[in-house]
Amino acid sequence: MQAQTTIFVRGLQNDLSGPEHYEITRMENDLPSPEHSVSFIDLLIMYITPFTVDIDECSNATSPCHADADCVNIPGNYTCMCKLGFSGDGQQNCVAIDCEVLNCGANEVCMDVDGLYRCVCHPDYTGDSCDQEIKGTCLARGDPHYTTFDGTHYDFMGVCEYVLAKDSRDNIFEIRQVNEPCGSGLVACTKSLSLVIPGFLVNLERNRVMVNGSTVSLPANYSGSMLIRPVGGETHIETNYGVNIVWNNVYNVEIEVLGRYLNSVEGLCGTFNDDNSDDLLTSDNVTTTNVTAFGNSWKTDPTCGDAPTVENPCVTNSVRAAMARDNCSALLRAPFWVCNETVNATERYFIADCEYDMCACENNPDACLCQIFDAYASACSAENITIQWIDDFPRCSTPCASSPCFNGATCRNEGSSYTCDCADGYIGDRCNIRDVCNIPIIVYYGPSAINYQVTINNVTTSPSLVSGGAKDMDYDPFSRRLFYYDSSNFYSIELDGSDLRLIAAAQQVARFIVDGRNSIIYYIHESTDTVYMLNMTDLENTQVGDLTDVTGAKDIDIDHVNNNLVIAKTSGDNIVRYNLETKALDPIKPAGDFPQDVSVDADNGVVYWVNFNANFEQNVMSTSYAGETIDLNITDADTIKIAQDELYLYVLVVSNVTIYKYKKSTWEQMGSIVVPSGTSGIEVAF
Repeated sequence: MQAQTTIFVRGLQNDLSGPEHYEITRMENDLPSPEHSVSFIDLLIMYITPFTVDIDECSNATSPCHADADCVNIPGNYTCMCKLGFSGDGQQNCVAIDCEVLNCGANEVCMDVDGLYRCVCHPDYTGDSCDQEIKGTCLARGDPHYTTFDGTHYDFMGVCEYVLAKDSRDNIFEIRQVNEPCGSGLVACTKSLSLVIPGFLVNLERNRVMVNGSTVSLPANYSGSMLIRPVGGETHIETNYGVNIVWNNVYNVEIEVLGRYLNSVEGLCGTFNDDNSDDLLTSDNVTTTNVTAFGNSWKTDPTCGDAPTVENPCVTNSVRAAMARDNCSALLRAPFWVCNETVNATERYFIADCEYDMCACENNPDACLCQIFDAYASACSAENITIQWIDDFPRCSTPCASSPCFNGATCRNEGSSYTCDCADGYIGDRCNIRDVCNIPIIVYYGPSAINYQVTINNVTTSPSLVSGGAKDMDYDPFSRRLFYYDSSNFYSIELDGSDLRLIAAAQQVARFIVDGRNSIIYYIHESTDTVYMLNMTDLENTQVGDLTDVTGAKDIDIDHVNNNLVIAKTSGDNIVRYNLETKALDPIKPAGDFPQDVSVDADNGVVYWVNFNANFEQNVMSTSYAGETIDLNITDADTIKIAQDELYLYVLVVSNVTIYKYKKSTWEQMGSIVVPSGTSGIEVAF
């Protein structure tokens, strides 16, 4: 009987499935003889594949399997198995079922596309290799002139806070711009910026950065959120939210947003959708062609006044226009010309913006000119063209060139320092403090009308105050009301023309002044040229006993600081002051002239008055409380009336129907107001 040998071989099927073992049976005489011993492997080769040689298909340079599959060699064949995280047949397809297994590029992201995970370009990039960055740039420079993300260029002269750009989809960021008056006209300039991103509020002012309400030193690194750093006189904010800001610390702003915000931006910088036809999209989602309406819609405070439509200042001032053309043509010459082929100064609006600003910036033209030069140099730098320009323009290195004064103030260079002359309604060394109570309202009146003019946020209004007219008028700072006399009665009224009140009937009133602190009206009696008083509480009307000897009185004013009446008269001492508490009467200006009108600067101890001189002219004089009298060389052959605020003296020349405005610090004429015919008096409420 032949011997039988059984050999068990585990898992030999090509697909690795099937029974746990094969039973291979050979008769004993088929086995090698004892003197020819064989190994187990030899046995397998001999009896399972006795006549073939196995080829390892998996060792080929080109794998027969899918790129995301492993090749497994088996005798006489091979198998393909998709790698962990992939599913499929292993040969024709292996699709990702987990983003972790995809090795996406630096500018790619893994996304589920129709149920399959793929590496696609990050929203900030495009191109076959995802190597082209998508970004939009918005500019606000100079007075300011805006260029939107999609290339629309426009001018807008609002002086409020506005939304420059915001994420309208997810509200990730918002950038706001505060504009201020820039010069004495209607133009505006950037005053400050603010950026809101998750967890942070950043405020950018001239040479100061605040984060969440605290001033910070630069560079300031907020890991994972943003880096704020100084770069060559500029402040750069680089965030991890796809929005960056460059602020040159004066007027010029550059905002960069990345592709993730395509079709989801709104504000003064436009829509960022590669379509400039809808750039002027208002805050209520209406596309307009009216730049002023568009700009006003993006105010953050609806109570702030609307900006007016401003005519190009070069059109209305040919002299300044010629000067502007001469100065701004420097952008076409050395050292700037090396950049002109790359950044065309004309096509990119630098020339037009420069001329506009030079015509508009009456108070500080150097700052406006230098800011455009700086903006052009920055645009060239972005194209890797460096321009060394500052040494060729020494005036751009003066203190005032950096525009250190705020809110339309006039900057004066004084050696290595500067002085700011504040515009109406602002105080402080840099005129950055709003003095709401000190915005002058100029009231002018006559027998048939009372009108006023007020300029707030560079917007001038000149309405009628009340129907009817006035013979004389005074403003009481205690009640903040206007008082006027119409030849028969005293009235008071709010500055907006509301709440008209009858105070009392009175006769023979030439001029008057209100002591609101004590509720008394002091007036000059028209027949006797002496001083009377009307008590507004009990309506008692009597001559001032201590002043019976004061005769020839022509006008009267009150020093609220020192509690004095100041009286101009033609008999005896020309100007005297009477203390309402001590009853003391002191001369200020001795006899010799014929004063007609008087206005007191109590803060500086100066009396301004109009003299009727020997040439039968009227001229404006000043006399200090110390007794020094100066002729201010403001003269006219006709009647002159005067009034003042903190900074200016206003001179009404009746025959010219014009009010002239003079700066008290220099006596430079700063402007004029044409008033209606018949205007006979002027008062300033401040």
